[in-house]
Amino acid sequence: MKKDSYIGNITKKMQGNSIWQNFKYDKNGLLWLDGVCLMDLINRYDTPLQINYMPILSEKGNYLKKIVQDVANKADYSGGFKFLYATKANMRAWYITEASTIGWDIETSSNQDLINIQYLINQKSIREDVTIVCNGLKKLNNSTHDELAVTHKIHSGSEVVFIDPISSRSESSTDSYSENIVKLHNNGINIIPILDQDELEYFAAQHFTKKLQVGLRMKFGKVTNEADLGNYVSRHGLSWNQVCSSAQDIEDAEQLELAILHAMPGVSADAMSEEKFSHSLLFAVDHYFRLKSMHPSLSTLNIGGGLPPTLRGFNYEKFLSTFLKEVKVIAKKYNLAEPTIMFELGTYLVDESGLYIYKVLQNKLNHTNTKESEKSWAIINSSILADLPDAWITQKNFIILAANSGNSNTKNVILGDVTCDSDGCYPTQGSKIDHVPIPDTAGDLYLVVVGTGAYQRLLTGDGGAHHCGVPEPKTIVINQSHGEKIISLKANQTSQDIMNLLGYK
Repeated sequence: MKKDSYIGNITKKMQGNSIWQNFKYDKNGLLWLDGVCLMDLINRYDTPLQINYMPILSEKGNYLKKIVQDVANKADYSGGFKFLYATKANMRAWYITEASTIGWDIETSSNQDLINIQYLINQKSIREDVTIVCNGLKKLNNSTHDELAVTHKIHSGSEVVFIDPISSRSESSTDSYSENIVKLHNNGINIIPILDQDELEYFAAQHFTKKLQVGLRMKFGKVTNEADLGNYVSRHGLSWNQVCSSAQDIEDAEQLELAILHAMPGVSADAMSEEKFSHSLLFAVDHYFRLKSMHPSLSTLNIGGGLPPTLRGFNYEKFLSTFLKEVKVIAKKYNLAEPTIMFELGTYLVDESGLYIYKVLQNKLNHTNTKESEKSWAIINSSILADLPDAWITQKNFIILAANSGNSNTKNVILGDVTCDSDGCYPTQGSKIDHVPIPDTAGDLYLVVVGTGAYQRLLTGDGGAHHCGVPEPKTIVINQSHGEKIISLKANQTSQDIMNLLGYK
């Protein structure tokens, strides 16, 4: 390896990064993902290409469970743990199936989640004993679809003609979500709705075959004291007074049982220190014990919003050691049992499992001033706005690796896409980085964008008609079975698919 080669530079840059253990370059400068040479995938499927690499889910899921259990054993922590896969990070069937396979439960955001999960249960693709915790807006007590239907009037004149039949209520409505929760519970599924403002009355009025466990969502964020909590603004959650009032209403409802307090710091994308994160959560722990002292059925503290991702260097063992030790201290102060800690994790589990592979179509140099003379454009064969929306929404920085030509020297570029939109570039304006290092080669070059498993395409619509009509990358899934990598093509969008979506029929 040449000292100043692309491989030499990228290896130095990636040292200590958790995802780097899954990649390596061979002597020919080709990039391998565990036992898969990415150029083999490129040659078989062409580009652009989206890869969902399932073995990483098992690695990360089992790794975190082991760390938690090891730390709990050392701390003599008697409370239990539950791990929920937050489906909003990636709703694709193979992600939910893989999360269930490694023993994780599920957190949902909408009725579509429940439809998806019921299908997977019927297909025996996920465990029948899976726990489903339901966040997201549910049926409110101040309006119903039926009331709206009764009061609706047609105001248009006779010159207006409706050629479609009146459609029924959308399956994605908050009414359908709540009704499906009731249905699944009565069918024996372990499902727990987390209630927010105006949602309790509906569930208190339902008939259940057995008590329905529910949770309450407390208004919470990166706060550590009552003053900060009082000033904290969030569209989610109940004030502490509302939590206490709702908890009493739940206790008064014979068919309901309070089981979970949900507190969401919301740090999944933040570089928050282990100490600060623990300090914030311990403030929520104190509220948990205050509530439990009044309502003994409460057993679980749900930490919403994920954990800081491994790509940010967060030390989970250090955080857990501090956190669990202090939870025990607070439990002793209240003379109450230590709670079950429930983690909702989406980005942590799936982010590093996603990759995009692009071909560099054109190298373009159009800067004339000295400051920018070392930079050029590398034009890739897809839409950056459609494929990588988090680059703009959260200014997320992605890991970009060359799939080939790793023995070449390095040059710095800005990536541009095939659209005519000036925003179709990476890094974006305001990003903490200003260039992407790639091999300096005159031959064909392929680039791998790592860390696209959470959100991304789901934000812009999977299977949709996208920015400038650029088709979606082909999607392949890599599973592992008995030591073999099983690779399958899941989706290949055609021009006709796009035309159908846009009404060209």
